[in-house]
Amino acid sequence: MLNQFSAVQHQNSDKIPRSEFSLRSLSILLLMVTVFCSAPIILQNLKTQSLQKTIHNNGGYFHFSNNLRINNFSLTLPSQMRPLLGNMSYISLPGTTDEIIKELGNQPDLVNLSLGSPPYPAALTDTGLTTLKMFPLKTLELSGGTFTASGFAELGKINTLRRLHLRNINLSGEILSGVATLNNVEDLRLSNLEITDSGMKIISQLPSLKCLTLQKVIFEDSGFRQIANLKYLQSLTIESTNLDADEFHSLVELEPLIDLHLKNLTINDEHLGHIAELKSLKNLCFVNTQISDHGLIQLSNLSNLERLSLRNTGISSFGFKHLGKAESLSYLEVTGNQITDLSEDSLLKIPQLKVFSARYTKITPAVVQSLRNHLIVDYYNGMNFEQALLRCRASHK
Repeated sequence: MLNQFSAVQHQNSDKIPRSEFSLRSLSILLLMVTVFCSAPIILQNLKTQSLQKTIHNNGGYFHFSNNLRINNFSLTLPSQMRPLLGNMSYISLPGTTDEIIKELGNQPDLVNLSLGSPPYPAALTDTGLTTLKMFPLKTLELSGGTFTASGFAELGKINTLRRLHLRNINLSGEILSGVATLNNVEDLRLSNLEITDSGMKIISQLPSLKCLTLQKVIFEDSGFRQIANLKYLQSLTIESTNLDADEFHSLVELEPLIDLHLKNLTINDEHLGHIAELKSLKNLCFVNTQISDHGLIQLSNLSNLERLSLRNTGISSFGFKHLGKAESLSYLEVTGNQITDLSEDSLLKIPQLKVFSARYTKITPAVVQSLRNHLIVDYYNGMNFEQALLRCRASHK
């Protein structure tokens, strides 16, 4: 009997250590799994902190994405956790170099990248452009740098790239031929540079291009005519170029064009005949041009025109009478023009007008109040309408 009790006690004493050993082993195993799973996050956090310091030291800034991505797993992060665990979705680096681009490392959420600025142009080469293939970029802005055609061809390998802004870059000779590989780019903006006729021809052959901006671009008139080949172009902005306004007849071929912005150009009423043939136009903007009241006669025939902006032009209150036939016009901006209270009756006869922006004009608050009974006033003389009305009432006390 005593021997049996001793045997049972011995067996129980054996079980207790085994149970404790199993629990201890499980705890160690869980700790190892936790460390293993969290190690990539910790490592990424250390790299991100180092990268933040590098960007700040070079005068740049950044934004984080909303999600944490690990392999195929995605988790929405609270805003306060994004700097700790999130990846960067936007980076701006003025005056950057190839070496700094390499230091960006793996950025799986980087979709918007701005390199260089007018005061601090980038010192990039083809090497830096090659590195950009690592990122899923949708928008890329390059200001400054020295590139070749093969360097630009590397950008064509970024299949996600949709918007490209090139500024203060030498595109002479055959350099721009590398742009021909940008088959997925839908929005191209060129600023402060010179383009040859052959370069404009290459641009006109980009198959996906829907938006084109030419800002302070020097090109020959024959090169501008290549724009007519952009059969899918929907938005065109031309600002402060050496373009002869007589070449606007080339725009007639752009049948799908919806948005047209013309700024700081020698345009007068004689040139509006070509623009009036763009029957698909919905948004038309003139800034610092020589358009007068007579020119509005031709624009009134644009049956699909919804938004018309006339900033610092030669129109007066009497020109609005011609817009009574603009059946779709719902937004009218007349910033910086000699517009007076005499425009009230003509404005009320524009059938679909809902928004009238009259900043820096001679329209009085009393007339604006009258117009507001029929439509919405955005801004009046550089201030919110309520602010203008309060000032007017205060002056009569």
